[in-house]
Amino acid sequence: MMDSSKNKLFSDEEDSIFDALIMRSTPGAPLGSTDGKKKEKPLPPKFNVNLHIHEEVSSIQEKKNDMEDIVSHVLIEGTIYAQVHSSNAKKNPPFILQCSNNENSEETKFRYNEKLVDVGGEKKVVQIPKVTLARTQVASYQSTFNKMFMPILVQTKVVRSGQKSERCMVAIQLRSNMNNKGNLKDIVLAMSVPPTVIGNTLKVIRGDGQYDTLRRVVKWTLQELPKGESLMVGAHVKVLSTLYSDELPNFPVILRCTSAEDIISSVKVDATSVRGSPATLALKKMYSCRLLHRLP
Repeated sequence: MMDSSKNKLFSDEEDSIFDALIMRSTPGAPLGSTDGKKKEKPLPPKFNVNLHIHEEVSSIQEKKNDMEDIVSHVLIEGTIYAQVHSSNAKKNPPFILQCSNNENSEETKFRYNEKLVDVGGEKKVVQIPKVTLARTQVASYQSTFNKMFMPILVQTKVVRSGQKSERCMVAIQLRSNMNNKGNLKDIVLAMSVPPTVIGNTLKVIRGDGQYDTLRRVVKWTLQELPKGESLMVGAHVKVLSTLYSDELPNFPVILRCTSAEDIISSVKVDATSVRGSPATLALKKMYSCRLLHRLP
């Protein structure tokens, strides 16, 4: 009689493992698993920080003919806004705000909104409440400096004409800096008419300008001036007979414009995560300015 143990393909231990595989309740699950689902680690929280840097700029341009020598004296009031969107339903993660101006550090003063910014330590830590959905001011700054190559260049030229030089023509050229990031918009150019000319003889000869006889101001408006492009406007008028033939009347110019992509200063603003924070920060920065530019 043959020994049945010698004809077994598997040992008793292997049979037990096989039975366990056949009888388990979840098909396809590995040994020791009860639900067949692979457990995944939860993703770290994310939050988006939007920084908006806006500058209100007042500048006076020196009156020179050579463009390479033209310098403007600039005063800037800047504001830094922040907006946070977080996946955390209870609170927004904090972040570190970094502000600097390496090109003009001595003449740039930063101020922080201490209701939102902890200024006690070496780093400026911002904590915006979850209920604050819109952008909110976190800092501001003031800066004064001299600058070449403003976003817009203004040049005027006055010429006397006529047999007795009784008439003069004034031409104004606007040129948008080709290095601007965006186009200049909402441009208003105003030219003062001096008392050395006869105001009621003034006629606009170039551009769609309007003359206010009471205020003695000619105003041109332009919706947009693309970067790198120029525009010419002009007028002519009779001068007073008391003005010497070699004298040129002075026509002061003031210009206002905006940009949705540029700032005038070299201020740098950044946001980084607080050390040890599990949240991942995504940063977006926006720039804008409004310029009031004078050419005396």
